[in-house]
Amino acid sequence: MEQHRVTHRAVAAVDVGGTTIKGAVVDAGGVFLRERSRRTPAADGPDAVVGALLELIGELTSDGDVAAVGVVVPGAVDAEAGRAVFSANLGFRGEPLREIVAEATGLPALLEHDVRAADVAEREVGATAGVDDYVLAVIGTGIAAVIRTGGTLVVGSTKVPGELGHIPVWPGGEQCSCGQRGCLERYASAAAIARRYAEAGGESGLSAVEVIAPCRR
Repeated sequence: MEQHRVTHRAVAAVDVGGTTIKGAVVDAGGVFLRERSRRTPAADGPDAVVGALLELIGELTSDGDVAAVGVVVPGAVDAEAGRAVFSANLGFRGEPLREIVAEATGLPALLEHDVRAADVAEREVGATAGVDDYVLAVIGTGIAAVIRTGGTLVVGSTKVPGELGHIPVWPGGEQCSCGQRGCLERYASAAAIARRYAEAGGESGLSAVEVIAPCRR
């Protein structure tokens, strides 16, 4: 990838989720300078998702104070190659997102798995700080996890360790976007909880947090 001369210290960080694309410009002191978000047009296909991502990045970088762009996505991610190998909820199949973002912005770009990125924060200031062996599971539109043993991140040749959401748990169950049936995230992800609650006669349009809130009282 072409090398860029860095003249600013703020970075743009973007999380491409199955439901929402969220981004912020953050300075060297961790201060949020501006934030943007929009719904992920996953139903319109991967090209539409990439287009929405680039539009949001364009808004974040328009002030000219951004030195680099970091993007995180779910699924199987080859961070070294800068490719979204397989993201079931977004339709990505080998998408060269790092190259696409770098070419669109003229800035250095980084691509990483969303939960592996969350793991960095947890190890620095969260519940796993000082812990060498753990599984960190994150529930959102899908379900994924980070596995560390002896302090070393387990990635594997397939780039999918920790993809708990696509483990079949219900033989012959609901069709999953990954192509299998009965995957865990079809029943236990935040999106599935809200959807199944509405299908069972509950109020539609609620988030998973709103659905389970009465259970916490």
